[in-house]
Amino acid sequence: MHSLFYKPHPDVLVGNRPGHISDKEMTTLADCVALDADIIECIQQVDEVHTMTSLSGFEALMHGKKVYCYGMPFYAGWGLTTDEYVCERRQRQPNISDLIYHALISYPTYIHPETKQSISPEMAMDWLLAQKRQDMEMTRGSGQYLQRQGRKLQMLIKAMKH
Repeated sequence: MHSLFYKPHPDVLVGNRPGHISDKEMTTLADCVALDADIIECIQQVDEVHTMTSLSGFEALMHGKKVYCYGMPFYAGWGLTTDEYVCERRQRQPNISDLIYHALISYPTYIHPETKQSISPEMAMDWLLAQKRQDMEMTRGSGQYLQRQGRKLQMLIKAMKH
């Protein structure tokens, strides 16, 4: 038996994006609704993720989950996801390590928030890890979130270089 677990996009919850579903409708459509749950904890509990364009699909791929895309985010169309649409220009079929490397290491330009200078991914990670919890104003309510994400990035960079 399958269960449907629904987590609304954070931008939908705060009204910055269309797609709001009433509480009544959510409870009739899904077996479980997680409004304020950590996305990684949610991903770890499911077998597959269905999304339009959310980064949750990319995070699910990194956790080895099957991902269905109903939009065309950067991680779709490469043979790693089951896609509703085809992107003709995406002809290569990279493995997940290649996709992660290009998405987080080789493609982005990281800018130091204080000096406004370009920095390496490692320097960005070091800056994130050095921040004190009380200096962070996070909507999640705690600086631990950013520190956790920094540690994840550090491990990922280390893994991608070996």
